[in-house]
Amino acid sequence: MANYQGTNLVTIATPSVITGQITTGAHSTNNSVHLSIDTTPLTHGVYLGVDSGTFHVKFDNTTDGTNLATTGFRVSANNPVAVNVNSLIGIVLSSTAASKTMTFIAY
Repeated sequence: MANYQGTNLVTIATPSVITGQITTGAHSTNNSVHLSIDTTPLTHGVYLGVDSGTFHVKFDNTTDGTNLATTGFRVSANNPVAVNVNSLIGIVLSSTAASKTMTFIAY
């Protein structure tokens, strides 16, 4: 995680940290998936990263893969993103190529 100037570092208990990976479908069109079905409330948010490819992410439970490519937030290799969200359940993503994997850490 990045240490932004003017912020305080916060210690997070290990059991509160949720990590995982999700792989999109085998087709490069309409391959949207939910990041996680975990409904655990988050205190800080989620950090999303990919090692290759490009993903489009929405945070409002939209599962239309074609819509994600035009209206989703772009996350690509070497450009991770941290987002302050309350839960992982509403995060939906789609990749521009088949069978790509996104890694996440949330707390």
